[in-house]
Amino acid sequence: MRRVSAEVLLGVAVVAAFAGCSRKAEEPAAEPAAPAAEVPAGPAITAVSARGNEPFWSVDVSDAAIVLTTIDGEVRTGAPVLDTAFEDGAVLYVGSGDKGEVAVKVADQVCTDNMSGMPHPYRVRVWTGGQELNGCGGEPAALLQGGEWTVDDLAGKAPVKDSTITLTFGADGSLSGSSSCNRLVTSYALTGESLTIKQGAGTMMACEPPILEQETAFLGLLAQVNSFSVADDGALLLRTADGKAIRARR
Repeated sequence: MRRVSAEVLLGVAVVAAFAGCSRKAEEPAAEPAAPAAEVPAGPAITAVSARGNEPFWSVDVSDAAIVLTTIDGEVRTGAPVLDTAFEDGAVLYVGSGDKGEVAVKVADQVCTDNMSGMPHPYRVRVWTGGQELNGCGGEPAALLQGGEWTVDDLAGKAPVKDSTITLTFGADGSLSGSSSCNRLVTSYALTGESLTIKQGAGTMMACEPPILEQETAFLGLLAQVNSFSVADDGALLLRTADGKAIRARR
């Protein structure tokens, strides 16, 4: 495991050493030793793209290379090495090329782009040539996908008792769930600055008036959503242009 230079980042690589022992030929045979425990392999290099603004820079990490475009427009590349895994789940990748060393630390923390306001799943720091760069990495869609969300607040109001509103964002752009009384089937789209949700179709079941009224309010809010964020406690906030929000949790 290679050591990161001091100007890049202070880090310590921990190496486990194993020692064996031998016995003389005339000694009686000992009981067979228990098989040594397998040492788990380190995490694989995960492909991550990140960028920063004011000034702009970008970096792409893959198992083939680290490619950094600096704030001056210079491109630096190097073969990546997973150098350190931290207790908080962050990982450090290091690459060295003919233009110097590049270190990229990827932390599993929500990061909001300071220009677009779009949240990303990773907070990324880069060290190179005596500079430290900070930005966001990963695809925003990853924060939406991965399981069912249950709505617990509609523009400041709790859901009607014994009713359930759910949302599941698919990797294919589909959006499904329960809109209170009926099933919801629609789609969503993410751009660099916004989240939009199409007016969808649903079943036509009859429910009690309070449930139907809630469903109408929910669908109306959903159609107005233009952005989203993730709260510190992990709650998903789907926001409308006039400041209202749908809050959901897993």
